[in-house]
Amino acid sequence: MSEIMDEAEYPGIRVSMETEFDGVITPLKIDISTGDAITPREVRYSFKLMLEDRSIEILAYNLETVLAEKLETVVSRATTNTRMRDFYDLHILSQLHGQSIVPADLRAALIATARKRGTEKYLADAPAAFDEVEADPNMEKLWRAYQKKFSYAADLSWHTVMESIRSLYELARE
Repeated sequence: MSEIMDEAEYPGIRVSMETEFDGVITPLKIDISTGDAITPREVRYSFKLMLEDRSIEILAYNLETVLAEKLETVVSRATTNTRMRDFYDLHILSQLHGQSIVPADLRAALIATARKRGTEKYLADAPAAFDEVEADPNMEKLWRAYQKKFSYAADLSWHTVMESIRSLYELARE
């Protein structure tokens, strides 16, 4: 176990473990945190087990809160954000689940997240932050390094990813 989210008011823990099934070892990480603003509320997910004829249910963040937390980080940290996975996540989640995003919930979640983190003042300047991030050579260099490390991102241009992020922000403003 290790601590995570050191900058947050309510830090959490990360549980890391390895699972083994039929000789295949798979690393698994679970982040556990408290105190985050889940807007409008958590959702119940049902997962069908692969090896048993039953499902398990968990409570988790709704899609809009996941997107809002990542969007807020892109806006507030701008070119100091080195977590390219957040950029990828915003793009791919918008592509895969864009039709199911509820704009009012995304807007409420973004405002609640920024309020919780004390970063509301940055939201009005989000378009300028996106322009700065996209134009920054170091950010594009970080993206290229991410692409090399993770083949699933290899065909995604930095511009395409940033356009997805801008579109999500505009959706939150509807």
